Amino acid sequence: DGGKIREAYLNLQLSSKYGLQNDDFILQQVNGMDKDIKAFMDNSKQYLKTVRAVHAKIEDGLKAVKGENISEFYKGQLEQITVTLHKLEFNEGLHECRKKIKTLLYNRKIAAEALESSLRIDNDYLDKLQEGIGQWHDSLLEIGLFSSPGINDRTVIAKIKRQNARQRKSISNLAHDFWKKATLTDQAINNGQEVRVWV
Repeated sequence: DGGKIREAYLNLQLSSKYGLQNDDFILQQVNGMDKDIKAFMDNSKQYLKTVRAVHAKIEDGLKAVKGENISEFYKGQLEQITVTLHKLEFNEGLHECRKKIKTLLYNRKIAAEALESSLRIDNDYLDKLQEGIGQWHDSLLEIGLFSSPGINDRTVIAKIKRQNARQRKSISNLAHDFWKKATLTDQAINNGQEVRVWV
């Protein structure tokens, strides 16, 4: 239900952004969203009950993670991202790469102490890169939406394709020398600090 609500909301946002004049499509999205919100609200108590049950089930089994394991996890993820971006292809693999970057960013606060002495990470750079990849991926979805049989707005599609080309160029520039940028390697060397590089 939540995914459908979000999709309809985004479709309405895009319709407004690009000035889509298609009342049938807009009405379909509004009605579908209203229906899905009602279904979601009707099931909300059950959802919360399920979340609490899962939380109680796994809570006792949770154990502290050693700092070295956190560091190795980050290192491994960064290595995988480096390989993907070195052979940069604009496909679903790049979207999966973004998910890895977001995982690292989501956990940066709890991982900060473990990484302090072993791996320096430029969170601002990672955030800028994942945001760029996200915008590129969104534009693909937008092209799909505005190319659908009920809409097929060629003017809008052409505009999004031009935007997509700019996004690809920006991502290519950002992705170049990913490891150095992500791990602040150059900055650390300039500051006379020892840096471990796993590539």
